[in-house]
Amino acid sequence: MTRPALPAALLATAPIFALALLPAAVVATPDLAAPAPPGHPVESCAECHFDGPPLVDSPAISLVDPAGHYAAGETHVLTVHLALAEGETGGFLAALWREDGAAGTLAAGDGTAARDAAVISAPPVRAATADGLRWSFAWTSPEAPGTVHLQLAANAGNGDQSPLGDTLHAQTIPLAVR
Repeated sequence: MTRPALPAALLATAPIFALALLPAAVVATPDLAAPAPPGHPVESCAECHFDGPPLVDSPAISLVDPAGHYAAGETHVLTVHLALAEGETGGFLAALWREDGAAGTLAAGDGTAARDAAVISAPPVRAATADGLRWSFAWTSPEAPGTVHLQLAANAGNGDQSPLGDTLHAQTIPLAVR
């Protein structure tokens, strides 16, 4: 039995149909996750959490009670807040940069670990309250005055241990060293 020939109109629309599926493939492929600002730590998070593009300059991630400026060469405790609904899970990554490269050093605090000139949450924890999650770590500012940029990336997860259904948040906060 031979198959009937496909109508010419159907064959003509096949390439258009295939192109219509391309955006779904881009969203579902980790290697094609939405671009982040160059060098921002959210790029590391997007390798595994790629359900949607990172929310850059997200108000959901912030520095708690930031000082107007930080004394040069001193150690300061920084606390990061991720606004989550009660029961959501989350994790974060913080890194520092400065144009001259001297951004100071980071040290782990409770619930965090230092890794490759960054601080990460270890392990990601479940939000204890509707206020979200908080992590603290120490930063020893550089000896020279100037602006250091604290780059924050956080994942608000739905707790299903998959890369889908999570939301990445990114924020860069200038820290004035005097």
